[in-house]
Amino acid sequence: MLTNYDRMRQLVMILGENAIKYTRPGGSAGMQLTYTPNGPLVSIWDQGTGIPPEDRERIFRRFYRGSRKAGDIPGEGLGLAIARELCALLEVEVKLERSGPEGTLFSLHPPVIK
Repeated sequence: MLTNYDRMRQLVMILGENAIKYTRPGGSAGMQLTYTPNGPLVSIWDQGTGIPPEDRERIFRRFYRGSRKAGDIPGEGLGLAIARELCALLEVEVKLERSGPEGTLFSLHPPVIK
């Protein structure tokens, strides 16, 4: 299966911009594309304050900003909701792999192209 390049680019950009936006001053954010036996894997990480456990189930909802972030960082709470919709369209799995005081790691698992 081939994917829509523009939509996949938009998806990666949303997660990358979020990583930059939520990284603490002096921290870093990044992306990595890895080819695994199970197909491609895109990892996006930041060195922010993390997503509290009570927010993790809601971060992909429209207009949800998180209990710690609502007043600190500009935005409307749409980025991750749009990312989830793009994932559904592209048949890409998005996972919040880990999050804590050292930062957050998201992964994208696009379908295997045969």
